[in-house]
Amino acid sequence: MAMAEPALPPRGERLYEGKAKVVFATPDPGLVRIYFKDDATAFDGRKRGTIGDKGRLNARISAHLLRVVEAAGVPTHLVAEAGERELLCRRVEIIPLEVVVRNVVAGSLARRLGLEPGRVLDEPVTELYYKRDDLGDPLINRDHVRLLGLATAEEVDRIEAMALTVNRVLRSYLLERDLVLVDFKLEFGRAWTPASPPAAAPAAVPAEGAGAVPPTEPGTGPSGPSTGPAPGQDGGGGSAPGTGSRGTPGPGSTLLLADEISPDTCRLWDRVTGEPLDKDRFRQDLGGVAGAYAEVWRRLEGQR
Repeated sequence: MAMAEPALPPRGERLYEGKAKVVFATPDPGLVRIYFKDDATAFDGRKRGTIGDKGRLNARISAHLLRVVEAAGVPTHLVAEAGERELLCRRVEIIPLEVVVRNVVAGSLARRLGLEPGRVLDEPVTELYYKRDDLGDPLINRDHVRLLGLATAEEVDRIEAMALTVNRVLRSYLLERDLVLVDFKLEFGRAWTPASPPAAAPAAVPAEGAGAVPPTEPGTGPSGPSTGPAPGQDGGGGSAPGTGSRGTPGPGSTLLLADEISPDTCRLWDRVTGEPLDKDRFRQDLGGVAGAYAEVWRRLEGQR
């Protein structure tokens, strides 16, 4: 007789609600449940709407792709799927940085540098954005990270290395499914052992920001409980309340890939037609947003 799978911890109090997700406590202080909403925002919240089934699709796509990168050696906050549109995740202290990796010129990269959209880059371009809604999630460099005390130099090294590994793995994986990974944004967090909590507060709930930076792009997608718009996408960030000591990881912390990986936080183009299958369809009023997200999920499931 097959053994029954252990029950997942139930929802507790609502810890945080962002533009794209809601974070709930569980009886286990080291775990949270993240609920994906159908709400959509862009351009720092100036554009709002609802996309039917978006939350369910983003939860499924995120779980699938987080498992893909985990199998490649990148540790993530994902523990299990919890229903149709929820994930059970390790509770982390979100580092207020959005890491954008770009493979093809699009969005803000084209606007800022006068480059031709659609140009394939010889090497990936990595960018750091400060998660601050009130500042418009500005593009920053490593010196700014040090000045602001957001993370240690060692953490930034690891974050950038992990982001490039995610890019290498997903770029190949998605191309096999006729999806071009144009650019995407990632967020990272510190998971603390019970004996080594953050100096200033318990492990914080992942920050969330959603939407998009005015004329930015997939590095700025929505950042929910652990997700935030990717500066390449156009989204806003913002640290969740209660974050502990920034830039001081301590011996008891583990760096994890957090947030989500979905059409909200990635630019995905059909390899043959070049059609966007991501949140740009909402930003640019192209229509067919739900259908595009569903198509991405079908391809991941091998139902093309």
